[in-house]
Amino acid sequence: MKNSNEIKKALFNIGYGLYVITSRNAYKDNGLIVNSVMQITDNPNRIAVTINKKNYSHEIISETEIMNINCLSVDAPMSVFENFGFQSGKLSDKFRYITFSRSKNGLAVLSDYINSFISLKVEQYLDFDTHGMFICSVTDAETINNNKSMTYSYYLENVKPKPKKTNKKGYICKICGYIHEGELPDDFICPLCKHGVADFEPINIKEEKEMKKYVCDACGWVYDEELGAPDLGIAPGTKFEDLPEDFACPLCGVGKDMFSEE
Repeated sequence: MKNSNEIKKALFNIGYGLYVITSRNAYKDNGLIVNSVMQITDNPNRIAVTINKKNYSHEIISETEIMNINCLSVDAPMSVFENFGFQSGKLSDKFRYITFSRSKNGLAVLSDYINSFISLKVEQYLDFDTHGMFICSVTDAETINNNKSMTYSYYLENVKPKPKKTNKKGYICKICGYIHEGELPDDFICPLCKHGVADFEPINIKEEKEMKKYVCDACGWVYDEELGAPDLGIAPGTKFEDLPEDFACPLCGVGKDMFSEE
């Protein structure tokens, strides 16, 4: 029997697409990056979508039983993944700076960086401990353009930034934790949460040494010890080494052993 690392490496050779799953409750729209979408039958059309139970989208879809699949195209920039994958929908409005329309089911359809969308209605739910699988029927769909679909491999090779190691000083956004290296221009706008320089503060060298960041080797999701992951029930200031042994990346599902210190 091969060891777990060999198994994980082999599993990464399975082909995956990348999608933004949109949903909405009584309060606001939400979106989530997933790679676990699969057509399971074609007569009738059935699609399975698997989502980590700790994600806000799992809660919303369990309640409303509808969702949209936005099929990302290869022109999608890293900012799309940061917006929908690296922050909590419970703590932020992911659609504040996103242009979108609505499909017949009332859910958001991205105006940019997708080649099609599919509207789904949940017909069955399967519980897989850390994740839930929604078995859905297709209620609507539209092809928007002929751009190639974003795959997991394309994302890793062409979109995901390479981890940077630097000792440069900079500024940290108090709203979302984004770090800007070097001097901060007066008209600087945070690329993640869109707040201005008034919401930035100089990085404290002592805190920078004490609080670290860990990057998922598979998909680029970042765990920042200073910020924690409130959407996953992890308080700010929680050290990576203190995370539960069964902690899994909320974006791609790999374990702690697939993270590297930034």
